[in-house]
Amino acid sequence: MAHVVDEGLGNSRRVSWVDFADGLVWELTRGQDFDQDAEHARRAAIAWANRNGWRVHTSVRDPDTLRVRFEAP
Repeated sequence: MAHVVDEGLGNSRRVSWVDFADGLVWELTRGQDFDQDAEHARRAAIAWANRNGWRVHTSVRDPDTLRVRFEAP
C-alpha cells in the first residue's frame, strides 16, 4: 500500500546553470553546487543547454565532481 515518506527526492537544490554559462570550465562539487550525483547534474546541464540554445561540454570526474563548459549560441 502507498505511504508518505519523510525523505525528499534528491533534487532540493536547483543549479543556476546561467551562472556558469560564461565559456569557462567550471568544476562543480556534490554537496556544494548540486545535491544528486554528478551524472544527474550532467544531464540537468545538458537539458538546460538544449532548452536555451547553448552547447555544453561535460566531464564526470567521479560521482561527486562534474566539469562543465557552456558555449554561447
